[in-house]
Amino acid sequence: MSSKVSLDTARLDDWFAQYGFLNRKQLFWYTYNNGLLCAVGFDNKPSNYEALYFVQPLYDYSDCFVLDYGDTLVRKYARKAQRYLLYKDMEQAAFDRNLDFTLKCFEKDIIPFLNKIAATPDLSRSVNKKMLFCDSSKYLRLKAYTALYLRHFDEARLLFEQYVGSIKENGYSYENILAEPILLLEHLKQNPEEALAILKDNVTKSLTSLKLN
Repeated sequence: MSSKVSLDTARLDDWFAQYGFLNRKQLFWYTYNNGLLCAVGFDNKPSNYEALYFVQPLYDYSDCFVLDYGDTLVRKYARKAQRYLLYKDMEQAAFDRNLDFTLKCFEKDIIPFLNKIAATPDLSRSVNKKMLFCDSSKYLRLKAYTALYLRHFDEARLLFEQYVGSIKENGYSYENILAEPILLLEHLKQNPEEALAILKDNVTKSLTSLKLN
């Protein structure tokens, strides 16, 4: 019977830091640039650590760590999923080997992909939705917020109209989901600068929450 293994956060702090991921929240290491938070790390589940990555636009305020725009390595690389399964009851050697596979994947594939996104303000052009795991309505929301953040006001208005319409068509309770998008849409029709001011305030709130100010 093997003893339980755990991630060495001190080692991972040093490892992720060399790629610019200097901040950590629980088992997620993240970097921030121009309204976007990019993170890599591990979801600490009862029996395993699930490796994943995600992008969170801070101009769409929430709790700053939302996994809507990202994926797990196990799902993204399903054919090689066994390599990225970090079970806590593994023998130490097997656990370390799979962790090495995971870190190599972060280094060679995921981090370069995230760096390309962080280097441009236009998330909607930089990201192929097949590479970020999210459903069509969330991707539409992402495009709408990004267009507004880039001051593409006409495009943003059309995207927000599409997004609001798509959520309402689902027939679910949408009041909380659409409260801010509807407000932004109203401002876009009357004074787009006021809509943009809301997004800039969202970034400020997010950075304060993350203690990056």
